[in-house]
Amino acid sequence: MEDGRDAGTTQPTKDVPYLVKDYPRPAPPVQRKLDIFDPEDFTDIHATQIPDEKLSDFPTIVGHLTDGLTTDVQKVWAIFSWIGNQKVLDTKYPDATDPYTPRAFLKGIQEDTSLYAKLFTILCREAEIPCVVLNGRAKAGKYEIGDKEAGYSTWNAVYVAEGWRFVHCNWAFISVVGRTMSGWLKVEEDGKRVTEDVQTSDGERKHEANFSDSYFLVDPDVFIYFCRPEQDTWQLLRSPISFKRFMALPFVRPAFTESGLSFRPGQEGTIKSHMGECDVIIRAQKRKCQFNYKLFYKKDSGKEFPDAQGSDRYVAMINRNLDGEVKFRVRFPIEGTYKLSLFMKKGKVFSWICDFKLECEQRKAGCEPLPETPAIGWGPGITARSEGLYNISHNEGIIESKDGKNIEVSFNVKGKQKIKPRLKHARLPDNKMKQFISTSFYNGTVNIRLRPDDGEYALVIDNEKEHAGQKNVLNYIIDAGQPNRRPVGFRENATERMTRQQLKEATRERRKDDIIAYIARFNKMKLEDKGHLTKARQTLESIEIKETLRFALMRERSDELEKAIRRARSSDVGVKLEADVERAESALNNILHRNSVPRHLSAVTHRNVAELRALRTLTLPLQEIFTALFLLLGENRFSLQDSSYVLALLKRSGPDGLLPRLERFQPSQVRPEVVHEAKELLERHQGDNVSRICAPVGKVYQKGKDLVDRYTMTRSPSIHNDGSSSPAVEDQQADNRDVDIQSSAQGN
Repeated sequence: MEDGRDAGTTQPTKDVPYLVKDYPRPAPPVQRKLDIFDPEDFTDIHATQIPDEKLSDFPTIVGHLTDGLTTDVQKVWAIFSWIGNQKVLDTKYPDATDPYTPRAFLKGIQEDTSLYAKLFTILCREAEIPCVVLNGRAKAGKYEIGDKEAGYSTWNAVYVAEGWRFVHCNWAFISVVGRTMSGWLKVEEDGKRVTEDVQTSDGERKHEANFSDSYFLVDPDVFIYFCRPEQDTWQLLRSPISFKRFMALPFVRPAFTESGLSFRPGQEGTIKSHMGECDVIIRAQKRKCQFNYKLFYKKDSGKEFPDAQGSDRYVAMINRNLDGEVKFRVRFPIEGTYKLSLFMKKGKVFSWICDFKLECEQRKAGCEPLPETPAIGWGPGITARSEGLYNISHNEGIIESKDGKNIEVSFNVKGKQKIKPRLKHARLPDNKMKQFISTSFYNGTVNIRLRPDDGEYALVIDNEKEHAGQKNVLNYIIDAGQPNRRPVGFRENATERMTRQQLKEATRERRKDDIIAYIARFNKMKLEDKGHLTKARQTLESIEIKETLRFALMRERSDELEKAIRRARSSDVGVKLEADVERAESALNNILHRNSVPRHLSAVTHRNVAELRALRTLTLPLQEIFTALFLLLGENRFSLQDSSYVLALLKRSGPDGLLPRLERFQPSQVRPEVVHEAKELLERHQGDNVSRICAPVGKVYQKGKDLVDRYTMTRSPSIHNDGSSSPAVEDQQADNRDVDIQSSAQGN
């Protein structure tokens, strides 16, 4: 926690002028911190001790600190690191009698009669680097998420690399360890029920011996989460925010932005529940990230938090999805105010990243504990990928079953391993769950079919490898609706009896649209099954499978045929469709044999593009091939991780369509590392195999290889007679490197 000892300062100090004549006007910096400061490049510039004779006056100390340094960023870091290495809280300053010496300022900081910001300003100005002292509101000290007011603080803005940037020395060098605020009851931590009454503690004020650059040259859009200056222009934002908006922002810690995390636009720190639940969502650029959490209940909410239930599972942590979002779904067993603190693993420890205030005005009806609390979270995560699961059908951790429809989860596996799925319920025994789940394996694909009754379940998927034992690799929450059907034997009225009869007739006559409509009406009325609903669902599934097989046969697509056959083989009604399945398998063998003969592929045509636009899902090979092609055409790698984004690119028309973009391709505009990555993706697959799966994609594959070849042939910089590269080429390469740094920051 930051030190709040400077909270009383509201005006600039008299002995350090606020602004110097001819200073640049405050404006948003053009470059970001990452563009001008890399800690790895400044490890040699880490000033610690200076001889006593150099501490007599400011010009002498600044001359010593900046000797041999060439850039303003280097000089400011030398000043910053020297101040940070002074153990102000523990050092004695008996000879600091002259108030205008560095020693006297350090003593003043120790005695709370001066500020780090003043000393930093004097040293920067002595080095002829523009620096100002700023005052404003800050989320530190006794601030808690959701507060309407915040204390005051003092910090600096320094002008380096042609832009103003923020430095907060006090927060960088002094911290308060162990500060807590009373009034909260900790009720859950990382999936485990706890009951801990949080007591007030002022904590211990300590010097940060191993200070970081978290508060050095902070970008304005990051610093606004911590502090808001009194003058709007000194927010250094293109659109300054009001004090009300500043207080509404989530409470974040430096580890949040340093880890590449962000929020959805407009995210606020206080979230109101809806029907007893709420979602807390953060965005993570990196795929390999681990989180945990702590949930607190405010004791003065007017109601006592229930402990008789023994529930330890109010928070479901949903792993990062294709949109890069990590979700924490919180359910509330009682009305009141809650606080959710989130943590992310950095190295071997979990660092505090942010807090949210959660307000629940209506508890969740019949709030049940989660069926399971898996350590790896819900949905595909790091473990699923590392254990060889890919092409996973559902990328969200929560699967909802609409109108009682069956659920099918499928994925492929690498290597030899057994997949062991099971269904769990919070109240029902495990042996009762076996009737709701079936598993099949076909051609390297695992298919799990679920037919749960109303309620909430957990699909827990383990794998077992030789000499490795059983391991949990993937989990889903299955939401099959509220378990509130009428009791068995309840007498139906005339309308309900008619609905049952209509469902029976539609099932007997195999009228697909009517079956769907009457199943929805049947569920809405919460009628007893009596075998009629089950038969309707099976008939509907049989109709859909037959349609899928027929359409796949008409299109002569091997991938669609394989998927349709797989679905039929894993279905309970598949045995009744044996003739259809055998016909489809025979057609599939013919297609594979016909496409096994190598042939010349012509150019991508408008007809091919139309066929590609009809794609609804992408298998892993198709995803990698399209990713390679669109990388070459200038798309961002991070965006291409989302298959829906790739499908949207294929559907574009006009100048942004695939064919016009291929015609405009210029090898000189592609960076070498992009070509290398595209080439690696393409080399994972064989052209003949791709063509057998889908002929239009085979053409795209060949086009991607052609573009790589064109780049290889044209990549030859201009050479002078003396063997040196032309300045224009060198400038071009330098520009490419700059763009690459930015793109890498966006894509990793």
